[in-house]
Amino acid sequence: MQSALPPPATAAQKRPPAVLRNPWIELKNLAGLNTPQATQKNDQGLDSQDGNTTQPPSVRTSDAAVLEDEVLKAVRMHRSFCLPFVAPGIEVTDLPSLESVVDYGVTEDVEGTLWAKEATRLVQAVTSSTPLEFIGSADLTLDTASSYDILTSLADQMCHALHIDKYDAANIAAEHCPSLLQVSEMKSTRRILENYCGEENNVVSRQAMTPERRQDFFSLVDYCTAIMARVVCGAAEGNSLHVNVLAHLAKISTKLKVLSAKLIEFSEISLSHTSSALKFDHKGYTGLRGRLDKIGDGPDIDILDKVRGTRQDQLEDSGTATKEGIVREIYFLQSFKVRVCIHRLLRVILLSIKGNSQLSNTSLSTYEMCALVYGSGFDGSPILVFQDGEDDLMGTSDASHINSARSAFDVLDQSVRNVRGQIERSSSGQGIAASFSVGSDTGISSTERDYKEKSIGTNIHWDYLSNGSRGTVRLTSMSHVITVLIPLLMTDPRAAYFTQVLIDIAIYAEFDGQRLANPVKPRSYGKYTAFFSLSTESYREIQENRKPQDAKSLSSSPLRCNNLYMGSDLGRFPSNVPINENMEDLVRHRRWELDNISRIMEKWVFEEKGVMVQCRKYVLTWMSICFLLVGGGLAVGASLGQRISGVDPFNITTYSWVLAAFFLLVAKSIRVENWSWNDFLHGRVLCKSVSELSSVTGIDEQFIFVKLLQDERESFLETRGPYNVVFRRKSQDGFSIDRPLNIWAMLLSGLIVVETESVRGRSLVYLDLRPGTKFHTIKRLGDSKSIQDEKYIHSSRVLDDENQNHDVGATRIRLTKGKIEWLRTVGLYANQEAKFI
Repeated sequence: MQSALPPPATAAQKRPPAVLRNPWIELKNLAGLNTPQATQKNDQGLDSQDGNTTQPPSVRTSDAAVLEDEVLKAVRMHRSFCLPFVAPGIEVTDLPSLESVVDYGVTEDVEGTLWAKEATRLVQAVTSSTPLEFIGSADLTLDTASSYDILTSLADQMCHALHIDKYDAANIAAEHCPSLLQVSEMKSTRRILENYCGEENNVVSRQAMTPERRQDFFSLVDYCTAIMARVVCGAAEGNSLHVNVLAHLAKISTKLKVLSAKLIEFSEISLSHTSSALKFDHKGYTGLRGRLDKIGDGPDIDILDKVRGTRQDQLEDSGTATKEGIVREIYFLQSFKVRVCIHRLLRVILLSIKGNSQLSNTSLSTYEMCALVYGSGFDGSPILVFQDGEDDLMGTSDASHINSARSAFDVLDQSVRNVRGQIERSSSGQGIAASFSVGSDTGISSTERDYKEKSIGTNIHWDYLSNGSRGTVRLTSMSHVITVLIPLLMTDPRAAYFTQVLIDIAIYAEFDGQRLANPVKPRSYGKYTAFFSLSTESYREIQENRKPQDAKSLSSSPLRCNNLYMGSDLGRFPSNVPINENMEDLVRHRRWELDNISRIMEKWVFEEKGVMVQCRKYVLTWMSICFLLVGGGLAVGASLGQRISGVDPFNITTYSWVLAAFFLLVAKSIRVENWSWNDFLHGRVLCKSVSELSSVTGIDEQFIFVKLLQDERESFLETRGPYNVVFRRKSQDGFSIDRPLNIWAMLLSGLIVVETESVRGRSLVYLDLRPGTKFHTIKRLGDSKSIQDEKYIHSSRVLDDENQNHDVGATRIRLTKGKIEWLRTVGLYANQEAKFI
């Protein structure tokens, strides 16, 4: 085995400190492959001026070597697998590895060496507090259109390598554990690989990657897997979770790198290994949906339920006849449970970069990606909203998912601040400043030079209130863009979902002895707000040229951080006129107002047909007035006696009594339609509509809507029309929603109004992220199956831009709930004067 020297460092590689560098030196003539071998380079720390970018390591361990030994043992568990808590004395030694690369020209000894190098790299990534960084080749020095094309191509190649890995594992499952196999998923993967190996892939496509692209591919695999390791390990504690995640990431990253040598040839090899027990049709792609490479809303199989079945108290019901058979089954379950989630997380990243189409790639050039966490309702419950590069919007308000996303935001914030420190040093004449000078090459046309070398103006803008980090940075280096982009994609609600699924199945898979020794449990972070936006100059220009009433991108919306509390009046958005007082003081004052209103509302009792409110002061006030009138009448009658001839003084008493009764009836009827005497005398009132509740309490109707929508899942309140479309629990004689909502109340409640474009024009669709929503999305194409079968809250009226701009105050939008189709999302609806009926 002959090794080659590392290639000379490029300009991009001469930058100061980077944690992640390409760890593999090329191994030539290894079974006919140019397969890289992992080698560890020394980590370099940051300068003292960047010390504030460090954060606690994802895995807090006193001995990284012990963790590494455990990971290496897990990497090789197929060679010796046992479960002392389940079957003492039983050891299985002939199990297959789901990520084996032996079929692709690598010997078992070299395979073990590569796994060990990858495991060492990942253990160092999670036990170190040094920021991670992507280091690319010279072609990724600037954020040009061509460098974005390179990134798209690398993501596409990683996707195909993942499909090979997935297909190989499915074939192993078909042979050894058929209960884990999903034939539909396997068919879809096979069609993708067959298309990739088709005749349209010419000779050029079958050529091996250039050394530069291979280096970038390895760097991208290293960076993606290291970021994933940090995020997942930072989201939960527990040795068993950390060890299994790191072990499977090491094996998957090894296989991706090996497969990158000859993707098409290795795809053909993988297809040739199809289990004889499986039969496939060759119908190809069926319609638009068949041409989309979908991430999916959950794991490939219901791993969670299957893992629950491996609990010690349920193994007796297993259909497997022997203890050895049970141990074999648990091996495959434990392997698949981690693999599935890792694959899903990687696909969230890669498909967000390359697009969902299986037939072509969509390079990012004019885009914005934005992750935003804002406080909703009176209790400030966080809601995560994400806009991807195709302007699709998605989000979650599930507390566990947002808690998992906090780990990703911490890693993202650290990466952004690290990049900012490097750029500040380069602007002072250090680091890579010289590498930004372009245009001196000869022999290249001006048009080609403009395309290849002109920066497209990528900016990162952030405001992370959990630690006071905020700012805007121009990312002229494509390596810096990727450094920020990958952790930003890990804040995607889908990534948060799969991270939480990974934690959940790790908890359910623990046996009693493991749980007592080192239990898996999510880290608790509490409430937080966050805002990160990555965009290009052309996208920002489009947003700046839009009219005030036009749809806005997520980064320009009122949801950003605490903007919902910065208006001139609580319940309104901030105007274009700068607010004179300190922003933080204003937000604090607005929160204090909401807290006061919330304390009043805590005393309300929600019944099925109405809201019971205590109003003793009101009743006592009017009762006192009536008693004064009655008492005054009696006093006048008694004191006058016969002093006025011909006048019965008790007529005045009777008059005062009638007047008191009239006042009492008015007081009892003026605010609510029906007020029983029992409730009145007990100082309480059952309000049966929004208008009645607002009249009795003096609280603005929009605040009442926020309370009703916030507590709808927990309360017994049922609603009726005329404006109750957004409410879930309805009845004919329920609480009347007789006032329209405005957009401020909807946003604060988690109902985000999105403007979409369809064949009939523009309309509104509502992203429903009210408390407890695990995941909701509005995709670019509204005819995908998951959306077509779902009923959305939307406007039945197509927006008329001309009328909207000339008669804003009269904009009333009628809502309905049902199926709707659209072509693309335009942005967030921005007309704060609109009323939703």
